[in-house]
Amino acid sequence: MSLETLRTIILSVGWPVLVVGSIFIAIQGWLFYESLKGSIFARLVLPSVFGWLVTMYSLGVTATFYMVNDVSGATIVLPIFLVWFVTFVTLLAVTFRWSKEAVKLHHFYDSLEQQVEERTAELTKAHKKELANEKQIRKLKDELLFIAAHELRSPVNAIKWGLDAFITERYTQRDIPDESMDLLKNVYERNEHLVSLADNLLNIARLEEGALQIKTEEVDLNEIIDDAIQETQPLAKNTHIHILGPKKRPLPHVLADKAMTKEVIVNLVNNAVKYNKENGVVSFAWTEKSRALVLEVKDTGIGIPAKDLERMFKKFHRADNAKRGHVSGAGLGLYIVKKLVTKMKGSIKVESMEGKGSVFFVSLPLADSNEKQR
Repeated sequence: MSLETLRTIILSVGWPVLVVGSIFIAIQGWLFYESLKGSIFARLVLPSVFGWLVTMYSLGVTATFYMVNDVSGATIVLPIFLVWFVTFVTLLAVTFRWSKEAVKLHHFYDSLEQQVEERTAELTKAHKKELANEKQIRKLKDELLFIAAHELRSPVNAIKWGLDAFITERYTQRDIPDESMDLLKNVYERNEHLVSLADNLLNIARLEEGALQIKTEEVDLNEIIDDAIQETQPLAKNTHIHILGPKKRPLPHVLADKAMTKEVIVNLVNNAVKYNKENGVVSFAWTEKSRALVLEVKDTGIGIPAKDLERMFKKFHRADNAKRGHVSGAGLGLYIVKKLVTKMKGSIKVESMEGKGSVFFVSLPLADSNEKQR
């Protein structure tokens, strides 16, 4: 084959075929890209097509350069032309085959993604159903607890006041034998536990149902502390615990719910008495900090182990040393105290050392009237 014939073939056949083939590859690549759009395979298409076109045109330009500029290089041009032609045909075949395989892979990917979505939807639906059932069971449990606690509260309170009358000789002038008095005191203490349990169950049911409404008003802590001391005095006398009111009087008024505030303080004083040592002391102190009154309830009792401090306000949690002691409890009191204080936009924390006693800090917003009184 003469050089002129080869040049004619390259220019009249090779380049048109290259252009047509390039257009085919570009169109096929674009269609392929559109079919894969949105998948991880789409990002591979355009760079691959661009690389193939660059390769083909580089070979075409090289062959044409030798043909035009090096007439004596027929031995070089022919192999280049053959390599170019074979590569071009191979690329066309590979493009077609790869596009078919990739489309199959893309369809498999879509099918797998759809299966995952369907399975996820089924699991979500089942999870929602389980949550609804769990919510219904929890609601039924709360209703049962509320009914049980409500029915329990009246008789145990009646027993409490009856026992209190005998112990304090309010309704009788006759002497009660020591053995009988010890028995009455023991029954009184056990009954106090039932009263506390019934009250706590009622409060938890109301808190978790959102039925406990808050009435924010100016609250006189002096009155509430005196009432709390008076209510816990019988229990304190049985164990020879001394309850000391605040040294600084009067305390500023706070913005809170009166009934909730009283319940918080009574609960803390009760705990300070129950978990105290014989002849121990329960004392009050207070400070003002950042437009809030911080009330401290301190005891000289058994204290709280360091590992239990973070969990003391969790439901049903009791410190290890409290479980080992003779005092019974359900681990509900401090949980309720925390809930009530938070509901009144206050805060509570505890500092304690095992064997040295505990201090509870209750922070409540100060009332505006305190500024006027100053």
